[in-house]
Amino acid sequence: MRSIDFTTQIPQSPAEFLAAMARPEAWDGDASRVEGTPEAGLDIRASAPIDAEDVPAVAVRLLPAGAAVQLRVRTSPASAQPVSADIDAQVPGAPVTMAARLEVSGGAGGSEVVAHADVTSTAPLIGPMIEAAVSPSVEKILRQSIEDIAQL
Repeated sequence: MRSIDFTTQIPQSPAEFLAAMARPEAWDGDASRVEGTPEAGLDIRASAPIDAEDVPAVAVRLLPAGAAVQLRVRTSPASAQPVSADIDAQVPGAPVTMAARLEVSGGAGGSEVVAHADVTSTAPLIGPMIEAAVSPSVEKILRQSIEDIAQL
């Protein structure tokens, strides 16, 4: 398992960030479903094709044809302090998964997002190499996703 930790700033309050997560355009891809409300907590499922440019060369060989990332995001209610989002991501048929937790705290003037993610590979013998190769891409995508949602 390889861990990723970072902190970033967003211009929204935690409640506004959750409201943006509930918008369909936050989850571009082939299929998405958002259940719940920001006030009560969200359960989001999304599927998006993988952009080969985001995958390290060593990992491309392990992806099945037509690979898509399957996401599930569960959030706390907007009233929680801090607001949290648990993210599970996998590519069916690929030996890598990602589990992340975002904690958003702040107020009307903006918030801080603390992210922790674990990348795990089940590939025998080469799992640690795959985790090391994939982790920078996972961090880049996670950071970009937070930024994109914060801009909605």
